[in-house]
Order: sequence, then C-alpha cells, then structure tokens
Amino acid sequence: LLSVKGFDISASKKADLLNYDYGWVVGLYLAEGSIGKYVIQFSLHKKEEVFAERIESFFTGLFGFKVGHYVYGNSRHCNVKDWNAPPLITRFVLGHSARTKHLSSESFQYGYEFLRGVIDGWLAGDGHYEVVNQRYRLTIARNPRLLTQLRMICRSLGYSFKSSDRLVKYQNGVKSAHQIEVRMIPLKRKDTNPFLASGKQALLLGQDLVALKVKKVMRTQAQFFYDIEVEGEHTFATADMVLTHNSNHM
Repeated sequence: LLSVKGFDISASKKADLLNYDYGWVVGLYLAEGSIGKYVIQFSLHKKEEVFAERIESFFTGLFGFKVGHYVYGNSRHCNVKDWNAPPLITRFVLGHSARTKHLSSESFQYGYEFLRGVIDGWLAGDGHYEVVNQRYRLTIARNPRLLTQLRMICRSLGYSFKSSDRLVKYQNGVKSAHQIEVRMIPLKRKDTNPFLASGKQALLLGQDLVALKVKKVMRTQAQFFYDIEVEGEHTFATADMVLTHNSNHM
C-alpha cells in the first residue's frame, strides 16, 4: 500500500491515485528532477509556469505538501519539502543522476494511462516538439537501461521511438549521449496491446494482460541454449511487451 504521512491509502484509492497525472510527475522527475533526504526539486525554465502549477497541484492538492517556487535568471526551481515527499518518487524512479535514473519494476504495474503519463512528463521536460514534422526530438545522457525502458513503453503505447548514440560537447569535453525521436501517433486504445493488435484470438486476463493459445511448436536447428537469470527478477518484457522467462517454471 502507498503510505503517506503515516497512513496507508486503500487499494481502491491507490488505483485512483496512480493515474496519468501521477505518471506525468514521475516522467517530469526523470527529466528535470533531483532528490534529497527530505526534498524533491524540479529544475525548470522560468517560463514553464504551467509545469510549476501542475507540480503544486499534485503535491499540495493531493498530499498537502508545501511547494516553494524560486526563480533565478532563466531558471525556475520547484522544491517539495517534506520528509514524506521523496518516497512518492523513489518508489518509481531509482538512481540519482542522468546516467543512472531508471524506472522501478513497480512502474509497470499500473497500466497504460500511468505509463503514458510517464512518457508525456519526460517529453515535457527533455523534449522539443517539431510541429512541422509532428515529432519530439531530444538528446539525453547515455543511459542504456532507461533507454530500453522508454522504448518498451513507447512501443506498448503504439508510439514510434528511434534512437542513436552520439558524442556531444559538454563543458570542456565530450560525452556520450542518446539522440531520440518520438512520434506520438498512438493506435486505437483497443489495439495498444501488441497481442490484440496482432489480430489473434486472445483471452483477456486483466486490464492489460492477455493469454494466447499456442498455435504450433517447431524444432529448431540451434545446438546450444543458455539459461540466464539475474538476482531478483526472473520474468522480463521485451520492447514489444512480450513476457519472457528462463526454463524454470514461472
């Protein structure tokens, strides 16, 4: 259960809370946020008052946390100061820098609307929208783990996601980075699940989960197979949102 200020939010309340708006704040934090022992900071441009208002609406409106707004030159900082505030973000975002931030496994448990919010918030913070080409373009610090997660979410939403690695000038040297292009042209909602989009008959198991009947099992010419696992998780999702597993039972 989601615990805030010493009380637990019921499962029904939690389901209502973990929606698009929550996802948007998580995504904006991925792009523009940093965290301390008792403060969450969002670093924005001074003209992004709308983002600042949205941050305050979320943290103050839902949880009663005070949000401080500070403008220095062209920068605007929104500071959420409360001992109970950081866990609202750290349960979904791990790592502390542009090269280590990534989504936790829990981020993928609350459906498409939450994940769509994550992508929209991330693009709002880091992306530049080209109206003529109908696409977002952005360059982020090299972070393969986050890149894989973002690609997986975009694919599951039906968005086009392209990336390439490059070197960019940074301060007195160069840094490796990802150059990304996102075209947000989603499929119809009923087709956003790649299983359903395939046109195959499927049994709905829940909001976003389906089971398919195995049509055929064929022998392969491969001689060797490697059964690899890592500590903790044993089930993984590919960029097409297909769950994979090693040879042990799930």
